[in-house]
Amino acid sequence: MFHEYFLTTCRRRIHIGRSEDADFHSLWTNPNVMRFVGSPQGLAASVAEVREGLESDSESEFGSALISKLLETKAPIDQGKIGRPDAEGLCEPNIMLKPAF
Repeated sequence: MFHEYFLTTCRRRIHIGRSEDADFHSLWTNPNVMRFVGSPQGLAASVAEVREGLESDSESEFGSALISKLLETKAPIDQGKIGRPDAEGLCEPNIMLKPAF
């Protein structure tokens, strides 16, 4: 299994997504979030499907979900991913931010 890394700033902590982060699936089903990443109706993803995706993503440093939480409340505020580099060495980011933030 891939090791878990943290990045901590003065307001938030970022960690590689774990199965217990699947409750944050509201990002995937929220049309206000998903319209910016190509799914204007949101995705019909269940908590179990998101959990399965988080568990399979943890096998690689590329494509793993990165979950950002506020330090004070531990409330999740966004999720991001960095894709595997293409032939030119470029990576595509995918960032989904809760509308309140």
